[in-house]
Amino acid sequence: MPAIPPSRRSGDNPLAKYLDKKKREKAFATYGELAKRLGMFESHFSRAVQDNGRLTVEQCMLLARELKTDIPMLLRLAGRRRAAEVLESERADRDVNETLSFAERELIRLWRTAHPAMRDVAQTALSALSAAGARAARTPGSRRQLQRDLAEHSAAGRRRR
Repeated sequence: MPAIPPSRRSGDNPLAKYLDKKKREKAFATYGELAKRLGMFESHFSRAVQDNGRLTVEQCMLLARELKTDIPMLLRLAGRRRAAEVLESERADRDVNETLSFAERELIRLWRTAHPAMRDVAQTALSALSAAGARAARTPGSRRQLQRDLAEHSAAGRRRR
């Protein structure tokens, strides 16, 4: 691959700087080899790196995989900030979902598909359960009191409608 001129490699081109660093760390032998692993011509890869941001999102993802680096970080280096944010957001959602049990994920699914009026009823019931549960936790042996509180709260909710 034609050498990237120093004036284009340095300065305001974080992707070129990062690739130079990875090359020094022996992540790849030549830019030509790296371009080939990405399914690109050397000249296209060189121009894309020189013009920071000309790599597509897909090419950035393939490049990150080849360099064994974080995809959102590489997307940012290539000027694809928005794609990086979307991926990080998706990752955060997935991480949360992986920590939820099947029953919790099912409750979320039901919540999302419920009619707004049903959500109000469910939210009222959960608030009552939470408040009554907190009181029951403070006073030992108050299971009957918890049941009375729930019945009272349900009756109050029906009167409000």
